Amino acid sequence: MRRLKGQAGGIDALIIIAVVVAVAAIIALAMMRMGQSASANTRAQVIATVGSRVMTVEVQVLNGRLNALYLQYWQQGGTPGQPVSGTCYYNGTNGFVESNSSSIQLYTGQSAVCYFSLNNLAYGTQYSYVIYGVDSSGRTIQLARGVFTAGAT
Repeated sequence: MRRLKGQAGGIDALIIIAVVVAVAAIIALAMMRMGQSASANTRAQVIATVGSRVMTVEVQVLNGRLNALYLQYWQQGGTPGQPVSGTCYYNGTNGFVESNSSSIQLYTGQSAVCYFSLNNLAYGTQYSYVIYGVDSSGRTIQLARGVFTAGAT
């Protein structure tokens, strides 16, 4: 039997190329979507300093919006306490603002200094802490964590 030569091979090649292009486009769109969602996440830089019965937290929003800031601390080996709010100071749209940390409004590039009271600490005891923020979508995000010793200077 003799096979007829024609355009059947050319059509097969075009179908394969079309499938490859479609798959590449789907992958490219998925990568763009992942990049957009990652860039929309709130990120912040946090520096925490423990003084006598007060933790000072400096927060700078690197990306997104921060609507609240909380501190949770507990004695090492113990049970985590309830998150507490503090008092924050930052430069708002109408000048210097004092606000409860549970109702701050910080946007990309803004920073604040917040003070959290540390109650009933046992001198010389180690405590663990976590600093949480709430972003514009209402998600709670962990911004920092660490350990400090009560009364240590």
